[in-house]
Amino acid sequence: MIRTAVSALALAMALAACGKPAAPTPTHQVTAEQQAEISKQLNQWFDDKYEEYLQFSPIQLTFLGRKDQNDKIDCFTLECQDKLLAFQKAALAEMKSKFNYDDLSDEDKLSWDIFEYQEQQAERAAKFRYNGFVYDQMNGPQGFVPQFLISFHQVDTPDDMKAYISRIRESARALNEATDVAKESAARGVHAPKFAYEGVIDQSKKVITGAPFTDGEDSAIYADVKSELATLVADGKMSQEDADAMQAEAAEALKTDFKQAYDNIIAFATADMANSPDSTQAVGAFLQPDGEAYYNNLLEQNTTTTLTADEIHNIGLREVERIHGEMEAIKDQVG
Repeated sequence: MIRTAVSALALAMALAACGKPAAPTPTHQVTAEQQAEISKQLNQWFDDKYEEYLQFSPIQLTFLGRKDQNDKIDCFTLECQDKLLAFQKAALAEMKSKFNYDDLSDEDKLSWDIFEYQEQQAERAAKFRYNGFVYDQMNGPQGFVPQFLISFHQVDTPDDMKAYISRIRESARALNEATDVAKESAARGVHAPKFAYEGVIDQSKKVITGAPFTDGEDSAIYADVKSELATLVADGKMSQEDADAMQAEAAEALKTDFKQAYDNIIAFATADMANSPDSTQAVGAFLQPDGEAYYNNLLEQNTTTTLTADEIHNIGLREVERIHGEMEAIKDQVG
């Protein structure tokens, strides 16, 4: 599955990298002074690896308020997913070669454990890369991309605006990559329900409705382009002539590459809807190839336990019964 939100790897690295060097908890192997120095080195290593990770994701850089690579959008291909996983595996191996777990403080051991756990989870999840849905009515790049450009791409200078226009084209490339992954998943028997595809189609059509795509009011993204340009002109950072030229360039990028990418999404969702589960049958991960294993992997990722679905369900039933009992007791007390 394609993930555009903050990844677990980023969180693990950030938690480790942002912490202060841990207070020494020396063992028989190292002195307190040695352990403090090891802690400093480990935290610097996490800082360095976090920076390397960020270079895989222009989107994540923007979320952090940085402008390096602000003319790019992440790569959504399976090959890029492989490169990121290889980076994680190599980083874990490097950490184990550079540092001795037994020499670490308790806090640094926790950072190590989190980092190792996230890499192991990524490896397990990679086995199910074709499961899940690239596009559905709740999530997916079809809604994320315009929201990201409008809400997160910061425009303070003409160069930032040039980067915005570049990102419109980059978004088209990324969306096409996502659609290619969706097609590959579909070829392997993974199909979203009809209602999910209907939501994707509706959302996609709304993105490319309005100027410059169709007659009528400006689309949300084109209105944002105009607003950013108007602000630059009003602030004296750009001439009206240059703003008009950039607006025309943005309109062209939207009408061509960007619109075509959304047309491709709509075409895919429309075509694969014929393969969606019948409306009379239950829908769930069990319909997918290796669906049970995929579902169990999701349970492990989301609970950090090895509890089965039945065990989790029974815990829920017991907790509901307990809460209801406490509520009834309170009701009896207060009348």
